[in-house]
Amino acid sequence: MAINWRRTGFSKTGIDASMGRVERDREIARRRTRRTKLKKLRARLAKATDQATKNLILAKVRRISPFAKMEEPAAE
Repeated sequence: MAINWRRTGFSKTGIDASMGRVERDREIARRRTRRTKLKKLRARLAKATDQATKNLILAKVRRISPFAKMEEPAAE
């Protein structure tokens, strides 16, 4: 007779499926999300042509991750 894992409340790995995520998991999820956002913003910055758009993207990057290394606009 097979065990219905959904009915027991536990997954096959033995972890309670009804439990929420712990702080470490949330931290890792935030880090992954931040990394993907920065990757997309780097691509947008590379495609940007005018300085105003670049400044807007750099401001957004600073809000997401203040110490991220990005291409700085050339001083004219």
